[in-house]
Amino acid sequence: MSFDTLWRGPNGRLLTLVLLAAALTAVTVAAPALARAPSRPAVAAKAKPKPKPKKAKCIYGKVAGKRTCLRLRAVCQVGNRSAYLLVRLDCVRGRLARATPTALRQGRYVALPASGVPTRAEALAAFDQSVASLPGVSPPKGTVASTSSGSAALRWVTKYRKQLTAAQRRVFDQALAPQPGDQTVDIDADGDVVGAPTAPTAPTTPPPTTPTTTPTTPAPVPSNPTTPPPIPTNPVGAPAARAHAATTPDDFMEIVREATPRLKAHGLVLRHPITVSFLTYDKGFTQADSYPLWLQGTGNSCHVRIYPQAQASTLEFQRQVIAHELTHCAQFESMTSLDAVGATPGWVLDGTAEYVAYNVAIEWNGFLPSAGWWNTWLRSSTTSLYPRNYDAVGFWSLLAADGANVYGLIDPIVRAGSSGNNSAAYAAAVSGLDGNFTYDWGSTLAMVSALGPLWNLNGPGVTRPALLTRPVRNDGTARLSFDQRGAVASGLNVTSDVVDIGVSSGVTGRLHTPQDVDVQLASEMDFCAKEGGCDCPDGSPSPASDYPPIPQGVSYIGAANPNGAGEITVSGISLDDLCKERKKPPSDAGGGGDGGPGLQLQALTENGASLVGTITSGTCAFAGKTFTAKGSGSGYTLQLRIVGANQPGTYSIPIGAGGGGTVVTVKGGKTYSSQAGNLDGGTGGNGTAVIVRRPVRVGKRTVMHYRLIVGITPLFSGGKPGLAIVPSNGGLNC
Repeated sequence: MSFDTLWRGPNGRLLTLVLLAAALTAVTVAAPALARAPSRPAVAAKAKPKPKPKKAKCIYGKVAGKRTCLRLRAVCQVGNRSAYLLVRLDCVRGRLARATPTALRQGRYVALPASGVPTRAEALAAFDQSVASLPGVSPPKGTVASTSSGSAALRWVTKYRKQLTAAQRRVFDQALAPQPGDQTVDIDADGDVVGAPTAPTAPTTPPPTTPTTTPTTPAPVPSNPTTPPPIPTNPVGAPAARAHAATTPDDFMEIVREATPRLKAHGLVLRHPITVSFLTYDKGFTQADSYPLWLQGTGNSCHVRIYPQAQASTLEFQRQVIAHELTHCAQFESMTSLDAVGATPGWVLDGTAEYVAYNVAIEWNGFLPSAGWWNTWLRSSTTSLYPRNYDAVGFWSLLAADGANVYGLIDPIVRAGSSGNNSAAYAAAVSGLDGNFTYDWGSTLAMVSALGPLWNLNGPGVTRPALLTRPVRNDGTARLSFDQRGAVASGLNVTSDVVDIGVSSGVTGRLHTPQDVDVQLASEMDFCAKEGGCDCPDGSPSPASDYPPIPQGVSYIGAANPNGAGEITVSGISLDDLCKERKKPPSDAGGGGDGGPGLQLQALTENGASLVGTITSGTCAFAGKTFTAKGSGSGYTLQLRIVGANQPGTYSIPIGAGGGGTVVTVKGGKTYSSQAGNLDGGTGGNGTAVIVRRPVRVGKRTVMHYRLIVGITPLFSGGKPGLAIVPSNGGLNC
């Protein structure tokens, strides 16, 4: 074979072998020469630069009222934990980490989304952990809490029944099917147990209650009425109470017969028979569950299933469990379709069932055997109402304390929420109240009985976990935030000279001072906490000299917002810092007016403008997305509020009616406001506010203060233009 043939061989494979052999021969021949060659220093291979660690991606959440980029392993504040959990993060040992299922629940049954409607995965996980094991479902540990009632899980899977696999559907259908040995309690047309004495109808509306008294306050504070008197403990129609725990089906049937007239005495009437099944397997702590077979089309009764776990319980707890499930049976009477079973919110169905069961158990037993869901309501108060279930017992107790008859509300709230409409159910729940409960929502979470009912919710079997107290020191800030229809209560250990409290829009609540005085929360509140007053050491007044006094020590604050999220900032301010700031020489920034630094006030007359005073001292702060400032001088006071301002910059101030919450007000003999009148039939233009950040050295620390430059004309009094503001010599240091 010729060389030319090898060269042109298929795919060049022979050529490759020939060239490789030649290369090996060349290396062998050259080896002696290489051995005799002088050695050369080895050249070190150039090290490749280490790749920079990838920066964690942003997970955006709303923290302290601002949209914030949150990154894994970034430094975090425990006080903002509720905000982190909303985006599935948690603050663990001072660093952001992925939240565990247990952390996301915050003590609740399941960590439902804001709508309160479980996802398919959440519904299946609840069923798997509380009712029966589902093929193909294995939720992570901590996804579902233990509960005595599996009814919520049954209802939720109803919503997703068409999406179940064939194997999962068999398990679900088997749970609702009749069981050997089932027994039924027949109910007549009047809602009485067949064969039992007729029970009298109790009034569904509680008698008028007398509001409790509260300490004298500088501002009106809503009162907290007492709860309605309890129903008699042995209603007519109830058979003689059992003396020992139920251990057989017949024993449980007696408890059902005893419970039915007790519910009717409260106005909860059952219209369908009650079929009781006795299961042969346990599922966690679940004691019982219930389901309306007449809405499913497979029977004409309310199906109550008893788990073996219930047989090992005490008689008193068995009564509480049956009262809970029969309350569900009464709720099902208000539904007209199977869709409503899966759609009605859990805070409505499970929350009221717990409220009824707690009350009935206390009436029946003389005490409450189990009040486990109270701690969740009190310790996870910042969570919104709608994602709650059993722990919503606290909400219904709150309404009852304000005069609502929760038993009478069950029918209208179930009908309103049967399509999954949370807002309609909420409106039905609070329709008969005057709104005072929103002031109580936060403060009653404190559970400090010594402060009276405004700070101590008197719910059935309520527990009293320790209240967190936050320090308020000079140059320190405590932030309290909560979700829409959430609330917060906290102690405030004040050791600062001055206390500034900023409250976001829509928040209602109160502050309890060490003088035993309740003060209704306002958007901006300032207090002098220094003993002897807040004049400067040289005797001259400081910006805090006119603030109302508050002793140092522990105060209490409670707040809620049914219409949006809320935030409260409590800042401690040093009097020395305020006095030093007043003495600092002005800069040349800003300008417009003559004379000393500050904001000039000029009266508007037919002959022009004339100087009437200057605002020379004040305080200002950002809270959420709002900037507020207060100032005084020459016998005048100034208040400014700019909505939407969350950082230094230039902002417009609308002149005339409206303004969307942005307003400037000056008081001094008369009250002048940017919103008190119209100019040329409209807003008439805008004033301007410039906010400049000022780093101020205080000892060895640098703190941030601000310079405020305001130009606006006119401010109105009595609907007429009367005053202008002109910045002078750098504006106002605050």
